[in-house]
Amino acid sequence: MLSRFTGVNETAINKLLGFLAPVVLGAIKKQSKGLDGASIANMLAEQKGNIASALPSGLGSLLSSAVPGLSSVLGDTSRAASGGQDCYR
Repeated sequence: MLSRFTGVNETAINKLLGFLAPVVLGAIKKQSKGLDGASIANMLAEQKGNIASALPSGLGSLLSSAVPGLSSVLGDTSRAASGGQDCYR
């Protein structure tokens, strides 16, 4: 999905995600020092609006349609962040 959305080939996207995953997880670990799993989940849930609003227009709805269960995580914020528009219409 990211490859189609950005126009960057899948190999480059996979390399980028392979690089970013440990960085993101490291940042979460640093912020969650001393928290249990439920507290970390709550911390991330509190940030879902910020995450969704940081997504480029259309990406939230595209990812929600491609990843089962992601729409329940992003909720209406993915639609609000994209203005309810699909970039492929």
